[in-house]
Amino acid sequence: MNNSELTKLKTDSHRYNNESPFVPMHWPHRILLIAIIVIYLLFVVIQVYFNPKSTVALQWVNLGLVVNFLLLLIPLIFYQPSYGWFHPLIFNIVLTLIHEIRKTPIYINGLEAHIALPNWNSESLTFLLADNIFLSIVGLVSYYCGFFFSLRFGNLQLTFLPPRHLKLKVLCVVIFSIVACAAYMQIQGGIAAHILSWGQGRRATLAGQFYWQFLIQFGAIACLIWLAKDPKAHFQGLFWICSLSSLVINFLSGGSRSSVIYFIIFGLMVSMIRDRKVAFTQILTFALIGLFLIGILGDFRNSTWSGEINWDKLNQPSSTESIFGLATDELGSRSGDGSGEIPILALVPNQVDFLYGRSYLAALTILIPRGLWPGKPGLVDGVVGNTFFDLDIGIPIEPTLEAYWNFGVPGVFIVFFAFGLFHKWLVWTFRNYATQTSMIVPYVITLYLIEPSGPGIIRGMISLTSSVVLLRVFGLLSFRAKSK
Repeated sequence: MNNSELTKLKTDSHRYNNESPFVPMHWPHRILLIAIIVIYLLFVVIQVYFNPKSTVALQWVNLGLVVNFLLLLIPLIFYQPSYGWFHPLIFNIVLTLIHEIRKTPIYINGLEAHIALPNWNSESLTFLLADNIFLSIVGLVSYYCGFFFSLRFGNLQLTFLPPRHLKLKVLCVVIFSIVACAAYMQIQGGIAAHILSWGQGRRATLAGQFYWQFLIQFGAIACLIWLAKDPKAHFQGLFWICSLSSLVINFLSGGSRSSVIYFIIFGLMVSMIRDRKVAFTQILTFALIGLFLIGILGDFRNSTWSGEINWDKLNQPSSTESIFGLATDELGSRSGDGSGEIPILALVPNQVDFLYGRSYLAALTILIPRGLWPGKPGLVDGVVGNTFFDLDIGIPIEPTLEAYWNFGVPGVFIVFFAFGLFHKWLVWTFRNYATQTSMIVPYVITLYLIEPSGPGIIRGMISLTSSVVLLRVFGLLSFRAKSK
């Protein structure tokens, strides 16, 4: 190695150790993100202003939307060098923007009708939408209080070790997950019987199968660890064979499209945090792939409602336009006439009582079989489906609404204040081990999956536990502090 190469290596090492581990956000990117949010707000406000159907309720909705986004912009306006794209404060802005954009039609036109509230008029429903935004503002302010006005926490004492025979270990784990998936299918009566059971409602037919999901997703998480440790992993055919196989069995095991989309997102996040740079082209490419998968996999899953498996949905998929239309329509319906938030705001607590923590208890007691505790509380998405829609399906709701349904407005403040405390601890912990690429996968899973809701806690803890177990099995992690 000549002197110039040695100097460059030292320079790169100094940069890696001193810049933000959350991927630095340069000032043009900050200005661009602020501009996108401002343009979006102006677009919505102008559309409402010139909308002949504009009402008082719709104006309150837009006022709340503007206040909510102005609060979101605080970390961008007062940006610190220790922040970055994948710092919780900044990452939350991006996620919220994506989440809110899909609600644009109802922000402009109001909510015309709702499946669970057939007797409510548009004005009353739109006022409920304004209440929903108000709870989001309460949650965001509470989150900031927990994050900014709390003491520094102690860090975990961890020791990270260099990898040995990592490819072979990942391959073995992927094979293990495939075998586990095959065994699970056999227990379910074969792959055809298992897939057909989705048409009867995945929540009912897959109840109690959490342990199998835990084993089957090991393969995908092992691939993420390989990607974090090896910058050239994506150039190797074996990596893609393992990754694609893991995504296929993840979908087949439960019919969940999110189990595929999540791991694609995780892969992008892991590679960008590892390289300390944002790849906008890759983000756009995989966003389009994600929408395509939501449409085509949803189309295939819906075909099971007829009692037969229509494999042609995969072999001869619908046109690209119809697939993207299906995906965007479904995402829109979850925030419009089929959303779970609106009936909660309408009926709790006057006609439907508070949960008083039962939905959180359901998440904390997930390991207890219902056979041992027949009266064990159910997760909130299932309770929403049963209570407001009279359906035995899970209907997701925002964490603010789960907190409200449990303890009212004070519950929103308490839950999100605690979430802010948790994220502050997460930031300090990841920053303490910023040079350890083995820490990236647990951090990404925690940042993206864990949220202050029952389903979010369960999803995050299952994947986080899997990642820690695999890091230990691969010999990359020890809980013993290094001797001084």
